[in-house]
Amino acid sequence: MKKSLLGVALTAALIAAGAPATAAPARDASAPAATHTSSPSTAGSLLAESWQPPLSTRGRYVVDARGDRFKLKSVNWHGAQGSYSGTGDVNDPASHHDAEKSDQVPLGLDRAPLAGILADFHRLGANSIRLPFSNEMLHDQRPVPDRAVAANPALKGKTPLQVFDAVIAATTAEGFAVILNNHTNTSRWCCGLDGNERWNTSQSTARWEADWLFLAHRYKNDKRVVGADLYNEVRRTVMDDANWGWGNDHDWWAASQRVGDRLLTEANPDLLVIVEGINWQGIPTDLTPHGRPTLEPARELSHTLVASNKLVHSAHFYGYTGPHHTGATGTGETSDWRAPHWQRLVDAPGRSGAVPVTDTWDMLSTDHADFVQSLRARAKGDWDNGARKAACPDGQRIVGLSHDGGRGLCTDTGARGLAAPAGTSTVVRDERHVSDGDWAGGYTKFQCPTNQFMVGYSLRGRAVSAVLCAEAARALPKAGRTLWFDRGDNRPAGAPGGEFALGNHKGQCRSDEYAAGVAHSGAWARGNKPAALLCRAL
Repeated sequence: MKKSLLGVALTAALIAAGAPATAAPARDASAPAATHTSSPSTAGSLLAESWQPPLSTRGRYVVDARGDRFKLKSVNWHGAQGSYSGTGDVNDPASHHDAEKSDQVPLGLDRAPLAGILADFHRLGANSIRLPFSNEMLHDQRPVPDRAVAANPALKGKTPLQVFDAVIAATTAEGFAVILNNHTNTSRWCCGLDGNERWNTSQSTARWEADWLFLAHRYKNDKRVVGADLYNEVRRTVMDDANWGWGNDHDWWAASQRVGDRLLTEANPDLLVIVEGINWQGIPTDLTPHGRPTLEPARELSHTLVASNKLVHSAHFYGYTGPHHTGATGTGETSDWRAPHWQRLVDAPGRSGAVPVTDTWDMLSTDHADFVQSLRARAKGDWDNGARKAACPDGQRIVGLSHDGGRGLCTDTGARGLAAPAGTSTVVRDERHVSDGDWAGGYTKFQCPTNQFMVGYSLRGRAVSAVLCAEAARALPKAGRTLWFDRGDNRPAGAPGGEFALGNHKGQCRSDEYAAGVAHSGAWARGNKPAALLCRAL
């Protein structure tokens, strides 16, 4: 498992509570982005001075721009995602969750001034606010009812999105970090079978991506808007489950991977990208398989963003969850396996202050598409047309490959900043750079030029097509060894980096080595699949 997966679990409330591929939808162009219109309170000034945006991750910890730990202590301020129960008159408070008719704005604005609500959040000891929203709210051009903002007359006549702007501006002016949470497609109370089970249940994936890019652009200049919680509690519809890595339009891993990369490359590179697990799969009866996989699949297929230090995985755990409660009723209960693991995280020794830079491990997958996570490689265009390509995020190197399945493992362990800042890259498709002896007799060897190291690879089917090499910032040793993995696993003791290719033979250089080449054979039954790595000392 990549170390950042061990990290901070942002819950869907307090810790134990309950793009464009297409043009962005038309909205009120006059609606301003969030701007600070008032001075922060004394409490707000103290909180603002205690941390410096943007946020990123170091191992399991979230840190601020100074490298100091920033433990997320979040209040979930719901309302903008909607509160309609789905039955009865939408204008009747009795038809809304707990009779709270939110009118698509954060709750409480009808009863207390915004400054007073934020003062209460300070008194709770929160340092961050999670603001749920619905996609429907973003598109609604109707002014909110006056009663919804009765205690905040300056907000009267504004659309729900304009109220959202004002709330964010006031919240960040008070020093809080803001995490945007796409809670629902429609402005209806979550959860269950409500049309909001997936990011694309009541809308297209293209619209979902466009809305996220719109919001990321909108608040880009407000540096205390720190995170994008991509979708709340992905779960089963009546007919089908969401999945993790199948490659279809219900693939939550692929959808969140794609929009996360788009946010960082097209909208706001400062954001934390927060990915929740799958909250429910299967039909809850004793006769059918079912359960809450949450983040279990990430052990075998992790997200790898173009910026590895921007990923946070989120697991939901509720205070009312008992020892045998899954959210089902009657038959179909399953044991609450998350409780001891959650408690282990909560009870783990705390830390504050500076967090040292940690080693990074990232998985590459060509299961269903290209997986080029290097911005440098992307800028150079298609370096092996027609082949399926994978490349490490910039700053990392290939350290492991699988014999089947197209998986790879990247790291910066032992050699941060190994690549030359303005160095060249080389696509290798033959043996012209093989030197210093035949390190894999009888096999075809794709070897990087001197002082270059592997950062990517391409496949046609399961056969090696090419390797991508990057120039090092220093001279690299040539002393090395051949690491075979065509007939079994061949990894260092402890397998640092985790299970990056479950069920397939795999090879992995040591953490003090770099991969300088890969060998393969077209002999009978070998299929030119990766068979050996040339591992050289750093």
